[in-house]
Amino acid sequence: MRAPPAFDAVGAASPPVPTEELPTMRLRDRPYAGASVIYVVDGLADAALDRLPEALSAYVLHPASIEVRDSLGRAPRDSDVAAAVEEAVVRIERYADVRDLIARARALGYGRLPVRVVIAGGTLVVNVHHGVMDGGAILELVTWLVSVSSGADGKRDTRTPLAFPLVHGLRKVGRAGLEDFRANRRTPQPEPVLTHSPTDADLRLETARFGHATLGPDELRRLIALPAGGPTTVMSRVASLAVGAARRLYTGERDVPVIVPVDSRRFVKNARVLGNFMGVAAPAALLASDWSPAAIAARSKAALRGGGAMVSTAHALARWIAHRPKTLLRRSPRPGPGTVAVFVPMLGLSEAFLGAAWREGASPWIGGATVSAWPSGTALSLLAAGDEYQISAWDESGLFEVSDRTLAEALAAELAEREVAAGIGPAVV
Repeated sequence: MRAPPAFDAVGAASPPVPTEELPTMRLRDRPYAGASVIYVVDGLADAALDRLPEALSAYVLHPASIEVRDSLGRAPRDSDVAAAVEEAVVRIERYADVRDLIARARALGYGRLPVRVVIAGGTLVVNVHHGVMDGGAILELVTWLVSVSSGADGKRDTRTPLAFPLVHGLRKVGRAGLEDFRANRRTPQPEPVLTHSPTDADLRLETARFGHATLGPDELRRLIALPAGGPTTVMSRVASLAVGAARRLYTGERDVPVIVPVDSRRFVKNARVLGNFMGVAAPAALLASDWSPAAIAARSKAALRGGGAMVSTAHALARWIAHRPKTLLRRSPRPGPGTVAVFVPMLGLSEAFLGAAWREGASPWIGGATVSAWPSGTALSLLAAGDEYQISAWDESGLFEVSDRTLAEALAAELAEREVAAGIGPAVV
C-alpha cells in the first residue's frame, strides 16, 4: 500500500468560516447546508494546475451547471463569471500536511461561487458546499477540473433535470420500500457514542486526522483470491478490507454504527437529478456486525432491491423539517457533542480523471473528506481507480488512530490475517 508523499512546507490553518444556507438551495438540500465535501488531488502537472481557473470557468458557463451558476443569478454575464472564478481560486505557499490543507480550504469558505479551489504547490484541493450537490456529483466536478485543465474535453449530463425526483422515487418503490425501511429501523443499533470534540469548528479541525493509502494491483489480486462466502464485487471486497482496517484503528470501548450511502438516483433511472439525493443501506455496527465481502454485497443489493434506501432519503428530510422550527426558536451558540458514526461512500474514478496530465515521476492520488456542522466520526472514502483503489480516512471524533502510516499498516495487517485464516498465507509470528 502506497502512502502519499510527505509535505515539507509548514503553516497554521486560519479559523474556518462556517457554511450557511444558500438562497438558491432546494428544501431537499438544506439539511446539508453546514457541510463541505473536500477532495485533495496530488500529482497534477504544473501546466494543468495553471489552467485550473480556465477549467472552472468552463464548468460554470456550461449549460448543465445550474446548481453552481445559480449563485450568480439567472443570467450572469461573462464578466461576472470571470470575477467569481478569480475570487474562487486561491494559491497558498505554506502548510503542514493534508489535514492542514483541508482545514485551510474549509477556513476560506466561499465567495460568489459555492466552490473553492486551492492550489498548494503541486497539490489541488477542491472544497464544494454540500448544500449544492452530493459527494458523487462533487467527484464529477473534480473530474471535470482535472481532465479539462489537462487538455481533455469535459463531459456533462445535459438532460433536463427531473422535477420532484423524491416523489418519483417514492412512487417507484411503493409500499415495499416503506416495509423495507421499517424492517431496517427494527435492526438493533449501537447506543450513541458522544465525543468530547469541541463544537467550535476551528478547534475540531485542528484535532481532526487524515490518512491515505493506495491498494495496488498486487494487493487487489491477493484480495480477490480470498474466499468471500458468497457473491461479491471487487468494491465490496475492498470495502470489507477498509472496514476491517477501521476496526483496527478504533480506540473506543463502545460500538458505533457504520453507514453506507446509496445513490437514490438508481430509483429514477434515465433521469438527471440535481442536488443531494443519497439514501443509506440499513446501518450496521462496526465491531459486532458481519463485514465480510459477501455480507456487504448482500446488504447493498438488498438496499437497492427493497427500496428502503429511497424511503430513508425522504425520512431524513422529514425529520429535518420537523426539527427545523425547534432549531430556529432555541438556537444555541454552543451545541453539544456529536454522535460518532462511520460513513463508507463507494465511488469510481472515470477514465477522464485517470487520463489527466500528471507530473513526471509522481504517484498520483486522491482522497476525500466531509467536514460537517457536527462531529461525525470518520469517513472512509473508497475510490476505484483503474487497477488500484484509493482509500482515505477522515476522522473528527478522535477515536480512530488515523494517519497515512496507520491506515496503510492496518490495511496490510487485515489482508495478511485474512490470508492466514484462508490457509493461503504465511503464519504471522
